Amino acid sequence: ALTGDEPGASTVAGLLTKGRRGQVRLYLSFISVMEASYKAYQAQGEDGLANMLADGLAMALGSYLGSKSRSDFEKNSIMVEEREVGEIPRKEREEIRNIAVKRGIPVDSISEWEKIITSNKRVWVDEMMVWELGIIPGQKTFPVSHAAATFIAFVAAGSLPLIPYLFNFPGNKFSAAIFTTALALFLVGSARVRITGKNWFRSGLEMLLIGGTAAAAAYIVG
Repeated sequence: ALTGDEPGASTVAGLLTKGRRGQVRLYLSFISVMEASYKAYQAQGEDGLANMLADGLAMALGSYLGSKSRSDFEKNSIMVEEREVGEIPRKEREEIRNIAVKRGIPVDSISEWEKIITSNKRVWVDEMMVWELGIIPGQKTFPVSHAAATFIAFVAAGSLPLIPYLFNFPGNKFSAAIFTTALALFLVGSARVRITGKNWFRSGLEMLLIGGTAAAAAYIVG
């Protein structure tokens, strides 16, 4: 497992945190729309559904492992901090004083603050977890729920471009797929307001323009 001072640890933690907040699932929804759209263009939708379900399952398993790894990382970090507090208390007290400086605690109050924090081992360890590793102890993780949500988001968004083929729409199915893709991109973009708090129409239009540009580039190149 990566520890807090190893290269990449903060990046991994950030991605896992985004996953818990739902930001990664929105990203996966965008990816599933683009992937399904391209496969609809390539294979006229014949293999799009099977490929999308397989990819959705792969994403869900990745989400499960990511959430489980985060939980295991937190548990291991707590054990490490508890051991260090017991074995090298002088060094840990010095780190507590450094944390006090980061917190902006007045210099003449640091010693008293240190005594209060270090008088309770649980509080001491929790303080180290938050300020050293950026982990809030006690947060529950739900790997199975995260995996299910990822799969549903992936399949729900990715199914829209395949609807004209699955239901054998009359006329030009590819044109219908373009319309459903645009609708899917707009809906996924609008859903970002839960995270960004911005105007839903503007968010949907932004995703539509970005996704449309990416789709056009893929169409021209491939």
